[in-house]
This record gives sequence, C-alpha cells and structure tokens, in this order.
Amino acid sequence: MGKHSFAPWDQSGLRVLVVEDDPAQSALLVALLCHSGAACVMQASCGRDALRILQQGGAEFDLTLCDLYMEDGDGIEFIRCAAGLPLGRLVLMSALDDDLVCAAALIAHSYGLCWG
Repeated sequence: MGKHSFAPWDQSGLRVLVVEDDPAQSALLVALLCHSGAACVMQASCGRDALRILQQGGAEFDLTLCDLYMEDGDGIEFIRCAAGLPLGRLVLMSALDDDLVCAAALIAHSYGLCWG
C-alpha cells in the first residue's frame, strides 16, 4: 500500500455546529473536533434547536455537520429553513441510502447553501 501524505490543516479558529440527535454520535463528533483544536463547537439535538442557535445572532459558523434523519425534525427541513443563515459549509451525514443523501445535497445547493 502507498503512503498517504496530508497537508496540516489549522483548525485553531474553526467554529462548528453539530446537528445530531444521537447522543453517542454527537459526543464523538464534539470530542474529535475539540481534540483537533476547533475554537468553538456547539451542538444541537434537532434542526429546530440548530435554527435557534443560528438565529439568535452572534453565532457564526465555518462548518455545520448535519444528520439527515433525526427523530425531532429532519435535516431536509433544517436545510430549507437554514438558507441565508451563517452556517458556513454544510456537511450532510447519514446512514441513509446514498441516493437520498445526494438528493439532500442537491436540495441544499438549490437553496444556495455551500456544501462539502
């Protein structure tokens, strides 16, 4: 196997919003981000809570990690409502079928959200 080389990525100023309803998944993501040096990591257990964080002002993010399937409001509804809010780049996460994730990414793009 070949050796992989990755350029270092300075995450010291990174502000991240984690939108995930599974407590174990959320805790793992938050721990990884904090350990990686992210400056600010906030978490929301559903899309409604994430929208409240984004709408209250003063909370601007470089990156938002969002689960697509949440018991208390899904990621698609969050995408629709989050257009124009300071969520930074949007990363969609899901155990759902790849076609559904791709469709959600297209929806995000249609709302002008920058996803990666």
